[in-house]
Amino acid sequence: MLVDPCFQQLTPDNPMPETAWLRVANQLINAGVTHLLVAPLYPATSMFPERMHALVTMYQEMLDRRGVPLVIYPGQTVLINQPLRTEAFTNELLYADLNQRYLLVQAPEDITFDTLLGALFEALRRNIIPVLVNPEKLSKLSDDDIQQLRDQGIKLMVSNNSLRDRHYAKRLTRWFNQQWVTTIGSVAGEAEEPVDYRQTTRWLDQHVGRSYRDDLRLNNKALLNGDPFIENHHFNKRHRLFGKRK
Repeated sequence: MLVDPCFQQLTPDNPMPETAWLRVANQLINAGVTHLLVAPLYPATSMFPERMHALVTMYQEMLDRRGVPLVIYPGQTVLINQPLRTEAFTNELLYADLNQRYLLVQAPEDITFDTLLGALFEALRRNIIPVLVNPEKLSKLSDDDIQQLRDQGIKLMVSNNSLRDRHYAKRLTRWFNQQWVTTIGSVAGEAEEPVDYRQTTRWLDQHVGRSYRDDLRLNNKALLNGDPFIENHHFNKRHRLFGKRK
């Protein structure tokens, strides 16, 4: 079972034609993905959960008719640019799991630490665990800020594409060495192709080792099931991020 926990390419506002969806689904299958959380970037609104459930039902039926062995689930990456309203937690959000334990969130790249933490205060107060998507792209947040967010209980989901992007290499090197990265998603937007998870697996095997890689894969599954994350990781003895052990 290989879970992609944050696929943003399907959205109620811009449905994908069946032929395009089947092409994408087969690409995911070829990459090894068996279960997909469809979680488009969307603000908290009252009609979104109902629309998203209907969309996923329709696209799952397309897969079933063609015998494509991919299971998809409705989700949401909540756009965070201001504090979440109290009423949003009643009927305006889709969680990553049915237990409503994990909430995927994504912020504008220029958001400040205080604004982000304030926006997530109500979720943290309710013992909901925010999973911050694409934190490596938040240019105004320092490593100290990231550590403080983690200390507050916020988890980090980095993008597959960022693993091979030199712009984020040094930052992700530090984060993996600090064991700050909890999970990895494709985070593929409308203009992007799905990521090949086999390439990601090879990258992780080379740079962090199989143990940490397997933990990340299990955490993707835990996110979908609402289970606790694995937090204490071990590097393969023969590997170290972007270099040898000293």
